[in-house]
Amino acid sequence: MEVLALRQIPIEICVSSNLATGVCKEIAQHPLRRYFDEGLMLTLNSDDPAMFHTSLTREYQLAQDTFGLSDEHLRELARNSFEASFLRAEKKVEFLNLFDAAVFRT
Repeated sequence: MEVLALRQIPIEICVSSNLATGVCKEIAQHPLRRYFDEGLMLTLNSDDPAMFHTSLTREYQLAQDTFGLSDEHLRELARNSFEASFLRAEKKVEFLNLFDAAVFRT
């Protein structure tokens, strides 16, 4: 975990998928909050929405409701998605600026 945090290696989190596949027997066992608190670079994902009956919006809501993540925490997770993407650096900056501008307006 120390290396993951230090190097900011992205970790994709799919809470609904982890529950449905039995990786976590119950949501209280899911390590999302612990990973977040350890400073890992996390992204929230929906995995296969049709198979796991979820959406990205639902995953964010689940993270907030279950793990007590604030709006600011959710913004960090969303920003991480851009940072962790395979976009060129210029595109990442462009999208992050658009994202930040949209957040600022709300």
